[in-house]
Amino acid sequence: RAADGDGCYGELLACAVSCRHMRTGVGRLLVAWATANAAAEGLRFLLVSASTDVVRFWERLGFGSPPTHCAEACRGLQQEFDGSVVLHLQVPAALGAAGCDLQVDESPLADAMAALRSRSRAAGHKRV
Repeated sequence: RAADGDGCYGELLACAVSCRHMRTGVGRLLVAWATANAAAEGLRFLLVSASTDVVRFWERLGFGSPPTHCAEACRGLQQEFDGSVVLHLQVPAALGAAGCDLQVDESPLADAMAALRSRSRAAGHKRV
């Protein structure tokens, strides 16, 4: 969590899914969880430093080119993660309002976890 001239923002420093769980919705759910938490903390926007091979993933989730008011924060992220593209997401204002009861529908996460467990059992993986 950091502050700039336009309010507080968060940086998503890492978000990865193992190869066997790619394209199952887990990454999307992780980002939704992070966004909901950012809203609950009153953050105005999120920044992510994405390698060029995953920019489309972030764009599909609503991330895009950062506005000029994020320039300083973006420079810092680009220096820290050389060769990356910094993307921006506005945290929904209704969620970030002070005193707002944040309601997160966790049923997609539960459904995704059940599907992963089912696939794992079908493949003969043991739960540890």
